[in-house]
Amino acid sequence: MNRFSFIYWFCCSYLVLLGACSGKKAVVTPNEPIKKEVTQQHLPNRDSLLANIKKQEEILFVSIDSFDANKAQTMRDAYLAYVDAFPKDHQDSPAYLLKAAEISRALKEYDRSNSLLERLVAGYPQDKQVPQALFLIGFTYENDLKNYEMAKKKYELFMELFPNHSLYDDVKFSVKYLGMTPSEILKAHQKEQQD
Repeated sequence: MNRFSFIYWFCCSYLVLLGACSGKKAVVTPNEPIKKEVTQQHLPNRDSLLANIKKQEEILFVSIDSFDANKAQTMRDAYLAYVDAFPKDHQDSPAYLLKAAEISRALKEYDRSNSLLERLVAGYPQDKQVPQALFLIGFTYENDLKNYEMAKKKYELFMELFPNHSLYDDVKFSVKYLGMTPSEILKAHQKEQQD
């Protein structure tokens, strides 16, 4: 029996023994991850998560002259750990989702950024940050992903839901000139002024 086989056999035996002692059946297959039963005891402590967020923010924002992708990812993970642990916290969780999305965008992970923003919009539809999130989704589709069809859908949804928002005119402008280069926008604007 080689070393790997022995270790595998030992771990499986230990898990079966552990399962037998707990009164629950433990079934382990070689390619199946072991699922951990989540109980109240396993939930993270809110104060420790907030302390970690504060610590990571201090580390990340110690220097505004440079951007450290690893520190940014750690910061994003800290925000998401809080949101996952406390999804019903309608005060902090939406803000942390927005921050995690902004970090993803800074890391050029545009699809992940939009996914986090969509999670904010769907999970906290009454939150004050939803308009900004919806705008950023459209902006990312337009400017980073070059998916003008999706950008237009998100912008139009924004205009429908938030006709009195301060970003409304910016969104309307974006829809009007969607997919155009700055020089094309300038020419179109000059032509409108002449007409």
